[in-house]
Amino acid sequence: MLVAIRLNFVPVPFLALLAAFVCVLLTPSSFGQNSDATEQQNRYDSLQQDISRLEATFGQYDPALIEELVSLADAASELNLTFESSVLFDRAIQVHRLNFGLFSADQVPLYLSLMGYDATLNNWDAVNDSLNYLYWLLVEKQVVSGESIIDNLLQLSEFHLRAVANDAEEEQPGHYRKA
Repeated sequence: MLVAIRLNFVPVPFLALLAAFVCVLLTPSSFGQNSDATEQQNRYDSLQQDISRLEATFGQYDPALIEELVSLADAASELNLTFESSVLFDRAIQVHRLNFGLFSADQVPLYLSLMGYDATLNNWDAVNDSLNYLYWLLVEKQVVSGESIIDNLLQLSEFHLRAVANDAEEEQPGHYRKA
């Protein structure tokens, strides 16, 4: 049903009020959701400021940045900024590797998180590089042992199975064998 309204007798302030009311009614999100989004954005902005302060005080490669970068990546993910999350995790890994070396077991969870974001972005070349590096780190260099290595290898297998369905067709048989 279409309703025609004659507006030539309506005062201008009423038109502004009516337009504002219509905009509020047509807004798809509720007030609670806007508040949550604003809160998440504020958290993200605050974390970015924390990182800037740490960099200014201690430098770009200070180990204290790792935790802040991971928190910022998580906040970016909550805002559906998957690419930014991937970049931040990659930076956290680089800072970690510079400070603790290439054979540190503590970098494994960082890589697994990075692979999750890269898989979401369908960046299977990056996922494949991470899979190969983690396999080398876990099996060849044996940086972890016991239950830990089994859990990590199971997670690698899960990524290989995801890749069977999503990676380039020529890469899928290799993932199937490695899974």
